[in-house]
Amino acid sequence: MVYIKSLSGLQPWADGASLGGKKRMIWVRRFFAVLLILLFLPLFFAALFLLHVNATVLSADFYVKELRKAALPVFLYDQLLPTAFDEFAAESWKLSVDPTKVRTKAIGAFREVFPPQWLQDRMESVVIEVVPYVTGETEGFSIAVPVRDRLVALGGALQGPGLLRRFAKERPAEPAGG
Repeated sequence: MVYIKSLSGLQPWADGASLGGKKRMIWVRRFFAVLLILLFLPLFFAALFLLHVNATVLSADFYVKELRKAALPVFLYDQLLPTAFDEFAAESWKLSVDPTKVRTKAIGAFREVFPPQWLQDRMESVVIEVVPYVTGETEGFSIAVPVRDRLVALGGALQGPGLLRRFAKERPAEPAGG
């Protein structure tokens, strides 16, 4: 009888030939271990990805944070409205009013009627209402936009800087039959 030293102590073996069978068994176990690693590693990463998607894309708070980072009202007032006025000025050759004269006052009036914080609050409330509907958590959604205070602000914006009066002064009188 041959004794082989192992971690659990001395193991009796009938002969040295059975030691080769033990080595083959180790390689079979290693093969299955590598196979299981190759199988479970992609499953693990897929589960992590799905958990991350669930925590971000399906959450209204994620979109609210992204809207705050994007600062859309600042983009609206600093880039979009001036560009829109420039394009309008290029296409308004038929009008007798010079849009470049009205540009600054109109953007200021728009900013007064729709302040950046008000726009930001409205966008966030829309996202908070719509995302649960899209994800199937609610059956419907409603969006309420308070108009009364915006109309009051519009009246103040048109009277305050004199935008309406200036526009009326620069515009020629229309012919009586046309």
